[in-house]
Amino acid sequence: MAALSALCGVYAWLVVWPAARATTNGFAAYYTAAHVLTHDPTAMERVYDDGWFAAQVERAGISGVYDIFNVQPPTMSLLLLPLVWLPPAAARVAFVRSPT
Repeated sequence: MAALSALCGVYAWLVVWPAARATTNGFAAYYTAAHVLTHDPTAMERVYDDGWFAAQVERAGISGVYDIFNVQPPTMSLLLLPLVWLPPAAARVAFVRSPT
């Protein structure tokens, strides 16, 4: 029983905890698009350039995440516009915890 508990603890530490903290499921793309929109609206024409957009993800303060703004219309940048004034981690918490 102790071995099973230890194994569950290791799994939680190595898998569950990092996964819970990861910026995924498009959040990075939506936040970055809103960031681009607020800082340089004329640059919105470049959001579909994957290399350029990947650099903007880092510039928006989200490191270690690769995301692209692929098939969404540019208006999806408005999704996180109310939260873009927050740092990425706080915006993610507010976005995930928002009522639906």
